[in-house]
Amino acid sequence: MNNERVNDPNEEKIEQWGNAPVSSGFDLLPKQLAKVFYESKIFKDVQSEAQAIVKILAGRELGIPPIQAMNVVYIAEGKVGYETKILLSKLKKSGKYDYAVTFTEKEGKVESASIEFFRLEKIKGVMTPKSIGVSKFSIYDAARIGLINRPTYKNYPNLMLFYRAASNGMTMFCPDILDGIPLIENYVELTEKEQETVVSFKGNNIEIGERNNGTDEN
Repeated sequence: MNNERVNDPNEEKIEQWGNAPVSSGFDLLPKQLAKVFYESKIFKDVQSEAQAIVKILAGRELGIPPIQAMNVVYIAEGKVGYETKILLSKLKKSGKYDYAVTFTEKEGKVESASIEFFRLEKIKGVMTPKSIGVSKFSIYDAARIGLINRPTYKNYPNLMLFYRAASNGMTMFCPDILDGIPLIENYVELTEKEQETVVSFKGNNIEIGERNNGTDEN
């Protein structure tokens, strides 16, 4: 009796996508998926099917499923960038690094985010964090590179400062986690006017204006 298995042409195929198997029985990977995503008009930053394919493939490189990739992969300044939170998740899962964040406030408003990065070392059988550096990003830094006027910085300053401090810190202290992966937070075009933006605290408000000669940020 011949026990050789005969492949059924109608059998659903299973492909590996990152760390999880993904059904491809409907043949929607990745070109057809890109068409669906683009035509759905859900993802406002996607201007063509080709861009959708790029985002799907960029996500695939990190084991990110297609819909998640559409939400956390961006195309800016002619480059593909990933949201910092995806790489922070990768850092946490690595078992090599950890971090702790501290916020400072001035007159009831968040002023800066500082992230201390740790390398985890096994000492006497116990994983022990060893500090390898601190990354800090403030509203003054955001003003210098033209970010402070963006709606996300006005509405979620603590989160935005945290992400920027994190992207800078991973670049400096955990380059093996990034492994050359670009972060979207690092793509900012500067203009002369944006570089001259300054921030000051007045009562309960944060005021934004242009720098005068001799102006003191504090």
